[in-house]
Amino acid sequence: MISTIDTVLLRIADQALQVLLWQRPTDSRAFAGEWALPGGWVFEDQDTTLEQATCRILEHKVGLKPDYIEQVATIGNQHRDPAGWSITVLQLALIRYSHSQLQHPDTQWVSVDAVRQITLSFDHNELLEKALERLSTKARYSTLPLHLLGAEFTLSEVQRAFEIVLQTPMNTAAFR
Repeated sequence: MISTIDTVLLRIADQALQVLLWQRPTDSRAFAGEWALPGGWVFEDQDTTLEQATCRILEHKVGLKPDYIEQVATIGNQHRDPAGWSITVLQLALIRYSHSQLQHPDTQWVSVDAVRQITLSFDHNELLEKALERLSTKARYSTLPLHLLGAEFTLSEVQRAFEIVLQTPMNTAAFR
């Protein structure tokens, strides 16, 4: 059985929520050259925790270390991967814009709205929606979107981050 981690890594840039996509190598056994969420196998001999495996995969594939990681779901079935039965741990990761400069040519930040118009490898469109739902739900009762902002920020920037995550304008007086 295949055990992997797939990560929805998000940032705010250009007044939009963006997700990091990784282009699969052209010699991949499946979905060669197509866009996917960054992911990889869990290595029993190297990874002591899922969070450590997530950080290792992101560092290796995209050269970034997120500011926040949270497990969203574990998904498994015989149809996710053409190679057979597979299980993936879906991680939601957030990164500040200042920490999100790309170092690998096979990666690209894309607005969530644009990604919803394309087909990603495997079941990654579904995984993206699950992670976005988690972020939106938690933004209603927690300060989770603050992980998308810089070390210092204004109240207006906080409000705008919540508006971007929740995809709705907010009354400034009520927000404060």
